[in-house]
Amino acid sequence: MKRRIVQAAFGIITLIVAGSCTTTAPRHSSINSAGAVEEVAFTEKPIRIYDKYDRAIPAIIHDLKQCAPVRKYSEGDLFQAVQWVIDYGIDLESRGTVDAEEATVQNEMYWKAIIALSANDITALLTRLLLLMREGELRRAKIVFLFCLYDQNQSWDRDGRILQEVSNDACRIEEQSNSLVEEGIRRWDQGQRSQALELYHAALDIFPKNPWALWELALDHLTYDFDGEELVDGRFDERYRLIRELDPHYELAYYQGQNTPEKRTAALALTQKVLPSLTKLFNGEDVLVSMRSLADGYFEMREYEFAIYAYKYILFRTYDDGFDQAIIRQISVCLQNLGMERVIPFVDHFLSEVERMITPERERIQAVRGSCSSGIS
Repeated sequence: MKRRIVQAAFGIITLIVAGSCTTTAPRHSSINSAGAVEEVAFTEKPIRIYDKYDRAIPAIIHDLKQCAPVRKYSEGDLFQAVQWVIDYGIDLESRGTVDAEEATVQNEMYWKAIIALSANDITALLTRLLLLMREGELRRAKIVFLFCLYDQNQSWDRDGRILQEVSNDACRIEEQSNSLVEEGIRRWDQGQRSQALELYHAALDIFPKNPWALWELALDHLTYDFDGEELVDGRFDERYRLIRELDPHYELAYYQGQNTPEKRTAALALTQKVLPSLTKLFNGEDVLVSMRSLADGYFEMREYEFAIYAYKYILFRTYDDGFDQAIIRQISVCLQNLGMERVIPFVDHFLSEVERMITPERERIQAVRGSCSSGIS
């Protein structure tokens, strides 16, 4: 089953962050403590790709507990939102971050902090980014990176340094791993199956959650070792579900396995909304329109975490005439689908307080604009 490398890679979107990934590090199957990659199957135990990202978490917890930027501008009931952020930092410090999901998307305090740090403060989101990098979830980390890139405070050196480090590491690891996958495809097309399989596994030694390497191994299995019973017991579907979970942008994985309405909807949203929007956003084109299309696309794909980040970005950049209630409803639905129903009342109260505070200033500006326009004849 010969096919060109470009065909095998069709459907992969590599989010090139902060420029193209052109630096190639020496190829090897493990990386030392400066960025340790453990050579283990990620189905056996949690992966710790970068110990350094684990070591970076305490500094972020410290910043959360200080919450200085928000505290400075908060008053009255809005000060409670400051406490949400501080409480999240305290919670992380006491609970720990051994389980990345429990520390972030499964944690009510995380979502309160995400909303409270409304715009130009990615401190809570950096927690998620660092833990995804630690776990080797490079593809999902790149999605979070996009929202960090757009929402970062340009004057904070901390944000820029962390994002640059993430960009460099993700590019380096994927380049090393993908070069082995490419060579494996060449060998496989030439009939050198055993050498190809060795290369695919070597690629996984470097990047254990590389969806491309997993795709090629699934293709090899389908070609040479497929057992019809796998269709019955679900093993066939599981191979491609895993790839979609690791990389929700891996288009080909939506067209393998059981054909369900949910998967068809996700594939359509991916191709028509998510991928085109990402291209525009990484080029800085039509930002608000593209971000809304991205949010709606992730919502339809049931990637509710990413949908919230995108909706939140729009919400706090288009409220000159008041918050968009349709977006607030979408955020609430996303939270509900994530099992965070109890967060919704806090979010509604916070947004109401923000609305109350900005209304007088908005009315003053509108009055000034009105008087200026009425004086022009």
